[in-house]
Amino acid sequence: MFARNTSTAALVASLALAAGIAGCRGDATTGSSQVPDATFASGLRKQVGDVQTGPVALPLAEALTVRVVDAGGQPVQGATVNWAVMSGGGTVNPPIGTSNGQGLVTTTWTLGTTLGQNTVRAYLTRGYVLDSATFTASATSGAPAELVIQEGTAPAAAVMVASTQGPITYQVRDQFGHAVAGASVAFSVPTGSGSVSPTTAVSDANGLVSTAWTLGQIIGTRTMSAEVSGAPVRTIQVTTTPDTSRKLTVVSAAQPTTRQGLALNAPIVARTSDRFGNLTRSDTVTFNILAGGGTIDPPRVVSDSVGFVSSTWVVGAVPGPARVRAYVFRGGAIKDSVDFTTEIIPGVVTSLQVDSSTVPAASLPVRSVVNQLRFTVRDAVGLPVKDAVVTFSVAGGGSPLVSQGVDTTNSAGVVAVNWTLGEQVGTQSITASVNGRTVTITVDAVPGTVRRLSTQVQTENIVVRQGRTPAFLFEVRTADQFNNVTPGDTVVWTVIAGGGTVDPPRGLSSASGLATAVWTAGTVPGPFRVRAYLQRGTVRDSVTFSGTIIPGVPSAFVVDSTTIPAGPLPVTTRVSGIRYTLRDDLGLPVRDASITFVATGPTTDSASVPGTTVTNAEGVATVSWRLGTKTGRYVLKATVGDEVDSIVVNATPDASRELVRDTLNDGSQRPETLNAVLAGTASTDTIVVAVQDKYKNRVSGVPIAFAEPNPTGGVVIPINTTTDSLGEARVFFRTGIRLGATTLRATSTAAPGQQIDHRPQAMMSFRDIYAGNYFACGVGVDDRAYCWGFGLEGQLGSSKDSTQSAPGWPVRSSAEIGAPVPNFREITGGDSHACGLTISRGILCWGSAPDGRAIISGNVVSNIALDVAASGNRAQFASTRIVTASQSFSCAVTLGGILYCYGNDERGQLGGGPGEVDTTGSGGAPSLWSHVATGQRHACATPRSTLPSAGRVWCWGANDNGQLGIGSFTDTARLVSPGPGFIVDSTSLVAGGVHTCALEAGSPSVNRKAWCWGGNGFGQLGTGAAGGSVNTPTAVSTAVVSGFTRLYAGEFHTCGLTVEGVAYCWGRNDRGQLGNSTFANSAEPVAVTATTDGPRRFRNLALGELFTCGVVTLTGEGPSQVGTPGTEGSVYCWGDNEYGQLGQGVFSMARTLIPTRVINQPVIFGITP
Repeated sequence: MFARNTSTAALVASLALAAGIAGCRGDATTGSSQVPDATFASGLRKQVGDVQTGPVALPLAEALTVRVVDAGGQPVQGATVNWAVMSGGGTVNPPIGTSNGQGLVTTTWTLGTTLGQNTVRAYLTRGYVLDSATFTASATSGAPAELVIQEGTAPAAAVMVASTQGPITYQVRDQFGHAVAGASVAFSVPTGSGSVSPTTAVSDANGLVSTAWTLGQIIGTRTMSAEVSGAPVRTIQVTTTPDTSRKLTVVSAAQPTTRQGLALNAPIVARTSDRFGNLTRSDTVTFNILAGGGTIDPPRVVSDSVGFVSSTWVVGAVPGPARVRAYVFRGGAIKDSVDFTTEIIPGVVTSLQVDSSTVPAASLPVRSVVNQLRFTVRDAVGLPVKDAVVTFSVAGGGSPLVSQGVDTTNSAGVVAVNWTLGEQVGTQSITASVNGRTVTITVDAVPGTVRRLSTQVQTENIVVRQGRTPAFLFEVRTADQFNNVTPGDTVVWTVIAGGGTVDPPRGLSSASGLATAVWTAGTVPGPFRVRAYLQRGTVRDSVTFSGTIIPGVPSAFVVDSTTIPAGPLPVTTRVSGIRYTLRDDLGLPVRDASITFVATGPTTDSASVPGTTVTNAEGVATVSWRLGTKTGRYVLKATVGDEVDSIVVNATPDASRELVRDTLNDGSQRPETLNAVLAGTASTDTIVVAVQDKYKNRVSGVPIAFAEPNPTGGVVIPINTTTDSLGEARVFFRTGIRLGATTLRATSTAAPGQQIDHRPQAMMSFRDIYAGNYFACGVGVDDRAYCWGFGLEGQLGSSKDSTQSAPGWPVRSSAEIGAPVPNFREITGGDSHACGLTISRGILCWGSAPDGRAIISGNVVSNIALDVAASGNRAQFASTRIVTASQSFSCAVTLGGILYCYGNDERGQLGGGPGEVDTTGSGGAPSLWSHVATGQRHACATPRSTLPSAGRVWCWGANDNGQLGIGSFTDTARLVSPGPGFIVDSTSLVAGGVHTCALEAGSPSVNRKAWCWGGNGFGQLGTGAAGGSVNTPTAVSTAVVSGFTRLYAGEFHTCGLTVEGVAYCWGRNDRGQLGNSTFANSAEPVAVTATTDGPRRFRNLALGELFTCGVVTLTGEGPSQVGTPGTEGSVYCWGDNEYGQLGQGVFSMARTLIPTRVINQPVIFGITP
């Protein structure tokens, strides 16, 4: 009635139908007085057979039994119970049963072939299901029926001897393919040597059992068996081969001795095998000569069918031990080696020769040393003979520098000797002898090269009067270091001290070595020294004659008329420099003579003269004389012995003039320093100078002249004027082209030596800032460029080769004051040079630029700006879109979109230049460009915006740090690209020393993701981790800031500006160049700390090697909110200031951690300059 796979719903429906039929039968017997017991059945109770375990496809050990009961739990006889298999398959027999007198119904359950839980349900029905009972059983696998080797564990058909194969894994299965656990499997090796481990094993829960098979050491066919009760035996057969080890054995050794240069009597032979002695064929054996030289043929041999290899050995030409080593290789590695040895013995000496290149010149100075005079000994076949004993002897003096006069040849048959000549001039020789053969070398010994001077006359404490000669000649003698007279040597006579002349000043020593001269003393008393120099190419020796020049006898007394005061003089006048001269009978001045002075006049306060004055070296005595405060006749009397001289002067009222600074209404002096104004504009302060006498009376009609001692191009209005009725002169001053304070000096011809200085100040507001390695340049609102920092190579462009600590002179195209000053759109800085794009889009460059790196044809060293288009073959740069300078080269894009690069090309950074960048063979690189950025040795550019490839990055040059972004580290002069899918904002592309960055394409009014690639040693890529290099574009960390609207790159650090003008920097920070108040490097963006006078927003930034600058906007807008390019701003800098590049007016090794304002700028933000 119930099929094995009948569903539960169908089963219940069938039971209900059966119950209905039974009900109909009951109705038919309603009138009977006997009611069947089954009508009282109401429930089922499980008796036995539940929760059993048994093998699949077999009956369970215990039958299933239920009891039918009525409502009171009493057994019911005659009730029908249906049995149904609910899961797991299998059968029940019988499927339907009727309860017996005890209410019991029994059936036998045979399990299906499915492992796991099986269920059978008993149903009690009467028109509907009254009750049911469920029995469960667990089906386990049957008896073992087969052994199956697991895939991947069986050994290969051919394996090496002594190798261990395994684990080899089998699965024990029953007849239905189920894994059988707990089965005992036996393993054995029926043929060939070897073993298995373990020899028996019991299968695990998955029916798996494993063993390892270790093969024997002899090659051949080998068998392993696995056996389990009830299943066929499984056999594995393999063939064993030699293992990977190799061993070499000498078969035929080398003979004990062999003469140099000859072959051995027989080849050397070896045999190859593995470590167990199994012969191996086709092994490569290499023969290498380890000692003794010579040749081996062939040097590489493959073993034959029985493992033999052989080669012929010809020994070298040098006696001594000789060794050849044979190596056997397998898999490119040396497995074993053996040595063959013999002793190389010399040939027979037949010749002795001298190396002509070591033979000395025919003539040498005495005691010369001839170094490494080399002789070669050879045998009959021309080979060098080692250890031959050579004897040396000398004639004419000197000695060979060898022990006992003998030496032995080296392995090249060579013996070398150092020969020292004797001290006597003449013929000298050295002779080498060996085995009756001799070689003699002869030279002519001449005087030594050292020269000595000596003298037999007095050389010290010589006394002579000025202008006269000593009582004897100065005489010297020339000789060499061995006292051999040297005629014809040059002797030069020089007066070292005391003046005078020597005659002759130069001469040659005579045949006896003597040279003489006459010296006439100078005119100035004091010590003298005359020196004779012996010259032979250079000064070799000298003799000094010394003593004292004494004065002559006074005979004349003269006053210098030009020093006598003329006419009346104002009272209290001091007459300085009245000179009296004493001379001897030769007319020469007499020094150290005393002159007595006496001054007389109307008042006693006129005696301002020394009582006695001593003449100086020129015989001159100078006296100063101050007149008294009253007018009248004043006399100055000078006396020397019987000689008397008088000077008479009449005193007049004082006529002194004094320049003074004017006073204000409150009585205080006007300040020296004036209020600062923009360069080229008039001062807001009036400059006033007054004139008075020494008693402070103002004086009118006095001429006053105003001028700049150090011109800056400023203008005084008017330049010359006179004091008015108040004694005052008033002018205005328009500042020049140099920033900072200048000096405006007022002078008067009526007050010589006096001056009044005022200090006008010129300043500038800046619209943009740029940086080179160690200097910065700002473009002012006047479109002029002002640079500061390191400038010793002219990179400041101010016509000065100097380092400046603040903005001062603008970049000029002429050193002349008043010449036109160029106006710029932008500046670009390298290491030792800089370039600027003018308003008219021309290019000017300045500084030190070898290799043509300043674009100008040829090498450039200039401290003023030079016109690139005016140099050779550079006319195309009269209209330029962009120019950029780096450490070793520069690039520019013309308005027509042509890209050019010039300078050093050691890493391919000129892109096939110098000149126009070559795009041929560059995989689709465009020919028209809009933007270019240059690093230390690489460059990157983006195409014109009108091209389909606009925004795609192309790079070339150095790539050792992956700075080209192409996934490799190979330099290339060809243009390469990170890929067409990498599109950036063209104007955001920047290059540092060894890294590159760009912003993803998008609107400049929103912050965009930044990408960097290249060197990351300081974290300059901003990825969050420092170190190593990255050779593909990698996103800058957005942990702190989501993106930027502008990027800037320095040597080893990077900065970005957000659309709000907030600055963030990352990378190297050992000089504080990140501006975040620390010296710690950062591998992700950090915000720049507020400036010294509060938080600021930046319009743009400039990054040098170790410092950073930025333009703070006047109203605080960010870069995308700034209006016209001329909007003024203030420059702040931070980081290293060793060369004054922070513009603070000082040079300092101290590092600035936060943005600090550059001096020489106008008052903005309420902060004074």
